[in-house]
Amino acid sequence: MKKIILLFLIVTLTLSVGCGNKTSQNAGENKERLKVYVSNYPLYDFTNNIAKDSVDVINIRQNSGVHGWEPSAKDIANLKEGDLFIYGGEDADGWAEELIDNNIIKGKIVDVSSGIDLLEIDHDHEDNLDHDHEEDHKDNHDHDHGEDHDHDHGEHDPHIWLSLRNAQIITSNISKGLSEIDSNNKTLYENNLKDYINKLESLDIEYTHKLSSTLNDSIIVSHEAYGYLSRDYNFKQVGIEGILAEGEPSVSQIENIIKVSKDLNVKTIFYEDTISPKVAKLIAEEVGAKLELLSPLETLSAEQESNGEDYISIMKSNLEGIYKALNE
Repeated sequence: MKKIILLFLIVTLTLSVGCGNKTSQNAGENKERLKVYVSNYPLYDFTNNIAKDSVDVINIRQNSGVHGWEPSAKDIANLKEGDLFIYGGEDADGWAEELIDNNIIKGKIVDVSSGIDLLEIDHDHEDNLDHDHEEDHKDNHDHDHGEDHDHDHGEHDPHIWLSLRNAQIITSNISKGLSEIDSNNKTLYENNLKDYINKLESLDIEYTHKLSSTLNDSIIVSHEAYGYLSRDYNFKQVGIEGILAEGEPSVSQIENIIKVSKDLNVKTIFYEDTISPKVAKLIAEEVGAKLELLSPLETLSAEQESNGEDYISIMKSNLEGIYKALNE
């Protein structure tokens, strides 16, 4: 990451020296639409629901998940020219903190985690998972723990969007940011925010109603992305991988999950669309459970996009999956 930033700064300096005396022929003739960059899919969907078609919203990650991603020099150049950058905070987007610290992003910056009661990561648990993984793959993974990867290890669970209650705070922060760069449309943003929060509140009520009384209290998931959701509705998640989802689990981790699954008598093992399902499938076969999708909403699959899916529809599907798993 530091090498990418250094390269970007060198190229930017070179171009600024070479082009310092040039002016645009169209300067002042046409005002371009405001460009808003966001750091992941949920923020993209939230922002589009509030801004509608009044600004251009670009997901800088495209179809990449939140773990282990770094911007290219082109991405950084785009962020530098944006009018607004909306990101998930230092725990979700440590790479963005580096750009902010280096004063590269010039537009308005909104940290949507502001105001959220963040869940601390149990580093003892994560370290144990990492240790098991390293023992099995030590020679292949020494390079993953260098200085450039520190930004992927925050102190809090980064999956803040997987809570409908958090989403209300996130969308409020987004609306404020949009209003600051485009005050003429402040009323539009506030009205759209109210409409969207009504949808979030309605779905929150549905979650509360369906999950208030269940036969079981635990689900088995691909990685522990659902901490905020489980806190909101008082169930437990058991992850094949930890919160940070750093590669395939070790043999001992898999054996432990199989044992836990049998002890809990689970009938469903959840996989996700951003992690290979082969380990989840292996565990499901071993314990005689079915394999079902539970989306962490880090991105949309091509099928989900073609079907017109969005944050609300996928959270509804997640509710149905969790409800069934907790009542088998």
